[in-house]
Amino acid sequence: MSNKTRVAYMKQSFNGIPVSNAVANIVFDGADRAFLYASSFVNATKIADPNPTFSWRCVLPDLEKNLESTLLDEKEATLEYLARDDGSVALAHVIQLRNETLGTWYEVFIDGHSGEVLSINNFVAHAAPRRLRNVDWVKALTASPSGTTGPSQPVVKKVVPSSETTSIPTNMRLFVLRT
Repeated sequence: MSNKTRVAYMKQSFNGIPVSNAVANIVFDGADRAFLYASSFVNATKIADPNPTFSWRCVLPDLEKNLESTLLDEKEATLEYLARDDGSVALAHVIQLRNETLGTWYEVFIDGHSGEVLSINNFVAHAAPRRLRNVDWVKALTASPSGTTGPSQPVVKKVVPSSETTSIPTNMRLFVLRT
């Protein structure tokens, strides 16, 4: 038995194409018991045709101008699905634009059928992240309902985001498993 945790990561896909924003992970304790499962998998109401009808190259000049960045690498362009708030899944060309002088780096999702820019991720965030050590997460998640650590009755707890919770996306499901 090891004291180290392990994590398994999964990505949802449709028609053999990955859904960029639909991922899951399972955390295992040192005895290979799953104790945390988180998922943003979607139950799609409508899935776009997997064959694009629009080329991302048509909108590239406008993107480069407006974002003051240039295409990072044409070979890095990918085709992925993007889950939308309305339950649909859009087919998207995914490209990266960068400007080292300005310190910008963007990931852009372009609809594979209309050319609409669906989403832009800014990889350069000017913030100081706060990290918790693995042991802090393990202690927090393996505490018994009375607040002490150690064995307790098996409990499966579903944590759902409230309207005040902004750090968990609305389509994220988090399950804490205790034994």
